[in-house]
Amino acid sequence: MGTKYKAVLTETKDVLDNLKKYFPSIKSEKYEIAGFFWHQGWNDGCNKEFTKEYETNMVNFVEDMRKDLELPNLPFIIATSGMGGKGGNVAPAQIAAAKQIDNCTAVDTIPFLSAIGNQDLAAASAAVAPIIADFD
Repeated sequence: MGTKYKAVLTETKDVLDNLKKYFPSIKSEKYEIAGFFWHQGWNDGCNKEFTKEYETNMVNFVEDMRKDLELPNLPFIIATSGMGGKGGNVAPAQIAAAKQIDNCTAVDTIPFLSAIGNQDLAAASAAVAPIIADFD
């Protein structure tokens, strides 16, 4: 596992183990991780070797995250990387990976590009919000 993966996992577990610390007004410390939203790919799309390995790496990432969070059926939503609105080098790999993974979907974020033509988290969120509401 890479350092970034370990950091995501460590931070996630820290927050879940210390909900009162991070959310002082929370009434209950019960929680459910209902899904995992993934919007990444810019750096991988800028490197031909990373792009070539992206599909396999994405499948492995989902499997590893589910195992490490002890949630084997955790729903995953992959918001495709727009790479400036051109479809991105990794978007096909993101879509292909999602098709290989149970309880996972990829969402094309290109139609939700911001007015200045750059893809951002707000655009991805707009694309994904209706799917999150219906995702089982």
